[in-house]
Amino acid sequence: MRRKLDEGRQAYRELRTQYGELVSTLDQVAAERKTLQSIVKDWGRMCARLAKVDDPQKLSSKDRDSVKMWQKFRESMKATEK
Repeated sequence: MRRKLDEGRQAYRELRTQYGELVSTLDQVAAERKTLQSIVKDWGRMCARLAKVDDPQKLSSKDRDSVKMWQKFRESMKATEK
């Protein structure tokens, strides 16, 4: 009986350790997500401004590529919202 109790306690300690590691990982992922959300929002604002330029030929090719990618991103986001 004592052996079973010791095995149960050991299993419980292992689970607590795993839980602590998972909580730590979740906290890291949440912080990264918050950072990435900020970057995506800034990128979206920048591309929205670039997309409103009267003459797209005045934009560099990299800026035009960014606007195209942003437009595709927005379209895919709209498709997933439905």
